[in-house]
Amino acid sequence: MPKTEYGSDGNYQVAKISFPSPLYSGKNVEIFYPKDITSPKPVIFYSHPYGGEESAYNIGLYEFIVKKGYVVVFAPYPTTGATVD
Repeated sequence: MPKTEYGSDGNYQVAKISFPSPLYSGKNVEIFYPKDITSPKPVIFYSHPYGGEESAYNIGLYEFIVKKGYVVVFAPYPTTGATVD
């Protein structure tokens, strides 16, 4: 990972809170955010593709985004029984 310029980490440490999903039993909504923030930050609502119902599948992506000063909300949703239509 480069130390400076394009592709380098940001200046924030990553913190996380989670709570039970109100619409998907047994799963948690997780919010990744810059630790010790004191001002509003832009929020990205991440919608997982292809049944990725656990944040661990893309944790590196979420941490990279948060280190740049953004908040990421990971909200799992069921894909069983779903169709492309």
